[in-house]
Amino acid sequence: MDTNNARQAWVGDVWGGLAAMLVALPPAIAFGVTIFAPLGGSFGPHGAVAGILGATALGLIASSFGGTDRLIAAPCAPRTA
Repeated sequence: MDTNNARQAWVGDVWGGLAAMLVALPPAIAFGVTIFAPLGGSFGPHGAVAGILGATALGLIASSFGGTDRLIAAPCAPRTA
């Protein structure tokens, strides 16, 4: 594999991780708020931040491990929580 192909593969992995992060962001925020809400109203924002951080971690991990052609990481509902 030459350097141009390696660079294209890396760029594709980064964009794939970003896409996975954007797909996971809304449900992750919703699940975070839902899970933290029974602790009290003041914990709702903490749940939203936890969801944002979890979705960001998904994007970073998915892009750092790479993948195969036409494969993207996307969460299912239980895994997002």
